[in-house]
Amino acid sequence: MSDELCPCDLVTSDAFDLLSDTERQLMQSALADCPELEEEHLDLAKREATALVRAEPGVQYPLHRHTSDEEIYLLEGDLVIDSATYKAGDYLRSKSTSNHAPSTTGGCMFLVRTSIDNEYFDDLVLQD
Repeated sequence: MSDELCPCDLVTSDAFDLLSDTERQLMQSALADCPELEEEHLDLAKREATALVRAEPGVQYPLHRHTSDEEIYLLEGDLVIDSATYKAGDYLRSKSTSNHAPSTTGGCMFLVRTSIDNEYFDDLVLQD
């Protein structure tokens, strides 16, 4: 067994609570298929997760519908949503009931606050 920590296990500040296994599973499902989570916080009372996410070039996030507003602050790289390309410094807010399948061309890093109750669709593709 390796002594290395999974990025999902990193807790780097007293501002982040240590998560139980159940909370960690909820967090990981809330941010399904995220390539790398560096810091995380799960608020079960509010049903939301906050994480710093890194994505390699070419990553396509799954199509999902928001059950509450989602906020993203893009720190590095690019994030493509509905044919709009966002760059470092951009703030995005997706309204409750909206849906999208973001992607990145050159890779990116962003801070996200999102619901742990979002709906993910494996077999559907958004129509333009």
